[in-house]
Amino acid sequence: MDISPGEFQALGLYDPDSEEAEDRLALLQFLVDHGVEVSEMQEADRDGRLHVLAVEGLLRPRTRRMTLQEAADQLRVSPDMCLRIWRALGFADPDLDEEVFSESDVEMMGLLPTAMRLGIDIDELLHAGRIIGSSMARIAEAEVALLRANVEAPLRAAGAGDFVVARTLAGLVGEVLPRISTLIEGVHRQHLDIAARSQVFMDIEGGYDTADVTIGFADLMDFTAWSEKLAPSELSSAIASYEERVSDTVVAGGGRIVKFIGDGVMFAADELEAGCEVALRLIESFNWDPVLPPMRIGVAAGEAIKREGDYYGPVVNLASRIVDVALPRSVLVSNDVADRLDSSVGDDELPSYLTKRVGAHKLKGIGSVQLYVLRRERRSRQRD
Repeated sequence: MDISPGEFQALGLYDPDSEEAEDRLALLQFLVDHGVEVSEMQEADRDGRLHVLAVEGLLRPRTRRMTLQEAADQLRVSPDMCLRIWRALGFADPDLDEEVFSESDVEMMGLLPTAMRLGIDIDELLHAGRIIGSSMARIAEAEVALLRANVEAPLRAAGAGDFVVARTLAGLVGEVLPRISTLIEGVHRQHLDIAARSQVFMDIEGGYDTADVTIGFADLMDFTAWSEKLAPSELSSAIASYEERVSDTVVAGGGRIVKFIGDGVMFAADELEAGCEVALRLIESFNWDPVLPPMRIGVAAGEAIKREGDYYGPVVNLASRIVDVALPRSVLVSNDVADRLDSSVGDDELPSYLTKRVGAHKLKGIGSVQLYVLRRERRSRQRD
């Protein structure tokens, strides 16, 4: 399809007297060459996203679209159920007559109706769909932020216009997207294998998993006051460094990140020793950090309910309350943790950790609890 500069001008997409006229015309022709319709350009121009249309075409190829009713018919479910699946995956409601759904969208959603017909509970399926949708949304946001900060921003700083930015981004996405899909599939398979092996010995009661687990909560002292002193760029860099170091330390120590909660993080470990090692490594990693405020950690161990990668129950509540009373650069543990560490002392091998009683603390919603400071110790230890 050939469109002349005059036709672009008549459509309101091109102003030959503009300082960016040459760049705009190159961009418009680039989009035409990539099969973008004029109506799409006009809508994108109104929204200020004309330069990303070529990338959008690579992410979601311009194939035939169908309405909600047509998608539901292909899935052999009601339109209401089709909409529930679509929402669970994190997408906004379309207009009833709007042709939104592609063949790949229908194929993507087809797993849930198939699982329903195999007898899996629909509410459980939709819950899993929400987790997948929210997780993929975070991944997508991280990918876009990475490209904008490392590709688009330097190009803009060097004086590049929309055409150069669009051409560069489209080239990168076209080359990298298949590899990202392979990466996501591979990482998913690896974590699926780990999750399957870690849950072999869990008890299944009433449709949920229970496990004996060590739970830790870590946060940074006076983070709010500290963060207000930083410029946005400095704060963003500090948070990114913090999350990277926490993630690496937790995984290296034999634990796993459950979730970040603002400046705090919840981690878990199947073995008590691994949970203690993670906590101590975190404190050591952030001890006397020249930028970040000091860290503190609370650890508890016991039976918890595991649901889609998160944990629930009294042991989780206890760990989250212990961290609130911990001093800077310290790990506080529950009485159960201290008792288990003591009971693991053998005749031939001295324990690696020292627990020292620091007295009873009143924890919100729990009551008075005896707590202990956890430290490394290669010599014999004494419990007060």
